[in-house]
Amino acid sequence: MFALPGNGDKGHQFGMPAMLVPVNSNMMGPQFKKEKTVPNYIIAYHGGKKPESPEQGAEQMARWKAWVEGLGEAAVNPGTPLMKTRIVSTTGISEDGGPNSMSGFSVVKAESMDSALEMAKACPFLDTGGTLEVAEMMEMQP
Repeated sequence: MFALPGNGDKGHQFGMPAMLVPVNSNMMGPQFKKEKTVPNYIIAYHGGKKPESPEQGAEQMARWKAWVEGLGEAAVNPGTPLMKTRIVSTTGISEDGGPNSMSGFSVVKAESMDSALEMAKACPFLDTGGTLEVAEMMEMQP
C-alpha cells in the first residue's frame, strides 16, 4: 500500500510535488533496512584423529555436545560431518582429500570474527589433533 505525503492531493506542505512512498516498511528493499544483522561464520574442521575405542568416541561426542549446548542460539548449524573428500582442479579430480582434508563444519552467528574465533577456540575437536578454519559467510542475492 502507498500513501501520499503532505496535505492530500496538494502535495508536500513545503510545495514539493506529491509522490508515492511505501507505508509498510516490509515493502522497502533490503538496502533500506536499518536493523543490523549479525553475520554467520563457518567453522571448518580439518584432520583430527578418529577415536581409538567406542568409549573414547562417546567421550569426544559428549564434550562436543556440551560445546554446542554452550553456544546456545549462536549455533546456526551445530555440525555436519563429511564423508571422504575429493579435490577438483583444472588438472582433474584427486580421490585423496589430502593430509588435512575437511572432515566437517559448523555455522555460528557472531558479532565479529574475534567472537567467532573465541567460540572455535573452545571446540573440543581441537583435542583430536585437528585444526579449525573460521571464515565469515557472505550473503549472496540471486
